[in-house]
Amino acid sequence: MSHMSFITQFVAYFPDAGDSGREELARVARLVGATNWRLLRQAPYLLAVDSAASVRPADPGNTLLDVFPGTAASARLAAADFRGARSIEDLHREAEASAQCYNLLQSTEHAFLLESDALGLKPAYTAQTPGGNVLASRVADMVRLFPALAEPADAVALYEMLGFWAPLAGRTLYRPIRRTLPGGCYRWTPSEGFSSRRGRDLRPVAIEPQWLMDAAIEAIHDATGQSLREKTAGVPRPVLLALSGGFDSRYIAALCRDQQTQVRAVTYGRRHHSETHSSRGIARALGIDLQILPQLVDGTLRYLPQYLETTEGMADATGASIMDLCRADVERGSAVLHGFGGDVQQGARLGDFSAADYASRESVAAAIMRHAFPASRPDLAGLFGRTVDPEEIHADILAELRQDCPPYQAYLLWFLENRHRRFVAAGCATLGQHFDVVMPFHDRRLYDIWHSVPPLGLTDRTLFKRLLARHYPALARIPHPEEAAPVTPNLRWQIARFYHKLPAQLLAACVGPQRADELRLRLHRHHNFRTFSKLEAPQQRAHMLSELARLQPALQDNLGIELSPDYKNVLARDSRALRTMFGVASHAARRQAPTRPEQGIDTVVPDTRIPDTAAP
Repeated sequence: MSHMSFITQFVAYFPDAGDSGREELARVARLVGATNWRLLRQAPYLLAVDSAASVRPADPGNTLLDVFPGTAASARLAAADFRGARSIEDLHREAEASAQCYNLLQSTEHAFLLESDALGLKPAYTAQTPGGNVLASRVADMVRLFPALAEPADAVALYEMLGFWAPLAGRTLYRPIRRTLPGGCYRWTPSEGFSSRRGRDLRPVAIEPQWLMDAAIEAIHDATGQSLREKTAGVPRPVLLALSGGFDSRYIAALCRDQQTQVRAVTYGRRHHSETHSSRGIARALGIDLQILPQLVDGTLRYLPQYLETTEGMADATGASIMDLCRADVERGSAVLHGFGGDVQQGARLGDFSAADYASRESVAAAIMRHAFPASRPDLAGLFGRTVDPEEIHADILAELRQDCPPYQAYLLWFLENRHRRFVAAGCATLGQHFDVVMPFHDRRLYDIWHSVPPLGLTDRTLFKRLLARHYPALARIPHPEEAAPVTPNLRWQIARFYHKLPAQLLAACVGPQRADELRLRLHRHHNFRTFSKLEAPQQRAHMLSELARLQPALQDNLGIELSPDYKNVLARDSRALRTMFGVASHAARRQAPTRPEQGIDTVVPDTRIPDTAAP
């Protein structure tokens, strides 16, 4: 096999045949050549990568692996052996174990190929230009090279962010620019031009109705342990584990103990939080140390600039709080274990809808719309200066629901490929700027096994809960932070949880839920934080609204978004919409308007972090 090089950023341009394509290629080559990017090819197509990449001069068969910076600096990737790979399938198998979130690029003199991981978790974007097609790892680079791509803003994508915390499918803030497909394969040749297809995405598998519960439990347990073993091979110990108190992180912690993998467990929050209670109980049961990182008073706003830089404004900013893990004081490239994908595999999302909603693809699409866009919020459709037809959202959902599997399975795949990869994976991408994010559940074998489990085993995570009770009974007695009762009854924990919540329940019964929340924030200002998850505080809503008023010019100049005259009344009634618009406006303020493309694609965006000035 040819040399494998690791990169973290790239841009490629593929000209159409004709004068316009050649002229555009020459212009792009001049712009990129004037920067400190490494220009690998400038004819017959252009390919440039980040200057920090140790890439040898382009030669026929050169292969590039596009990964997050933390992964590029990791011992796991350094230990990966690509030398025995004889085909692109072999390359993918090695990359799925050692990188997980990646784009695989093969560049030869007369052909180009990009293939992503199964869900397309390492962002890449594509757009058609007047003279060809551009493919890049960042929207900002595309817009600097082709300013016209910034117009117009995609109001449908913004509307989808209000309901799903991220745009759906391939939408971005700019209508002409699309996120690459899950498991997407992009190819260019002089004779065939630029093409795209789904080639490496997750596929539905046949359901095994006769699969006995015991056999399924053991198959899943063995496959999960094997995935963890493979993905932590070559990783220095101890491995950082984000122990949230949920099912996925406690299962990973237990597997690490079984495999004698030394872990350093951390959680963030305060001692009175239910997540902290559960995490401490899990750590005691497994005999591991737990470090509690107190959540910062200015938590989310402190991390907002880096989060927006990573997500480019296309994910709800509540995910920024995960960056508290960076305070664990570990070197860049250190591994952190993450439970991405586990809850969806195990069926946690099936409870979103009733059994009747899974009768057909059409009823699933209607349920998704009803779940995310209740009838009480029709005013959001006109928030961006033009009315958005909800049917456009419905069409996006329906187009992404597969027809070659049962409706419930189509919903689970839809959730993975849309909300999970566009919002949940945004937290992995943010952590990936510093950490090597290891995701044991993100494994093709596990997806196939879980998708073959009959619906009865997935409903309410029935199969997984039985697995937990069988193999780790002590952990099954500790409640999930978001559930009232543990998997296996535990009277001591349930009584403690009751007394823990009793004061808040009594206060709500006496003065009402809204007033109780306001009083609780005032009485415990040192325990509650000015983060986006606390928007019930009137002071926080007022702060967001005042900042939006200040940021409106940047929102209009840099993204072409003009809020409706009634936006304050609309957003004051909807915390999620207010949070989304504040994040998008903050991104617009950080982004330099694409009016001077001659500066090149590596222009440094100034830090215009919005200070946290709203005290409860």
